[in-house]
Amino acid sequence: RDVAFIAPPLTARQHQRQKRVGGFLMEFEKAGLSDHVLVRSAADSKDTEIPNIESEYRMGYDLTVELLREGQPVTAIAALNDMMAFGAMDALLERQYRIPGDISVVGCDNTLFSRFHTIGLTTVEHFVDQKGRDACDIIMKKILSQNSQYSEIQPISTYHVEYEPRLIVRGTTSYAKTKKGKN
Repeated sequence: RDVAFIAPPLTARQHQRQKRVGGFLMEFEKAGLSDHVLVRSAADSKDTEIPNIESEYRMGYDLTVELLREGQPVTAIAALNDMMAFGAMDALLERQYRIPGDISVVGCDNTLFSRFHTIGLTTVEHFVDQKGRDACDIIMKKILSQNSQYSEIQPISTYHVEYEPRLIVRGTTSYAKTKKGKN
């Protein structure tokens, strides 16, 4: 019902991050719930650091602590990626919140760790491995076509490959409590 979306810095050079947040907001707007979403991102100064597992975990943790300290009424936290979701989960659990009883958590990427955490993380699978494999196949085809007898008249080719993301529901999400504490 009331969702906080947490993300690493959303600076101008982070176009893919901005697209992911934009897609999330667009779906809430379509449902008439745009006033129930709060977006929080890490400080732009963090964008100078090379992101790694630890820094993204820490950003998720810190942003969640900040939300809780401000008393933001959230029933769910959606994280830009799984590592940020793990940081959010740990911040919630340390403060005695029940996941998903009090607050649901969802990540994105379906990393290997998402099924090994104490509570399996609900996440979005968007087929990163398959995207990489397909990109390599396209590059190899282009390289091989340069070695053909007609290489001087090669057409310019454009590839457009899309993957339908899939929600992987695990143990970190449930229905939000009603205002009176009922499910």
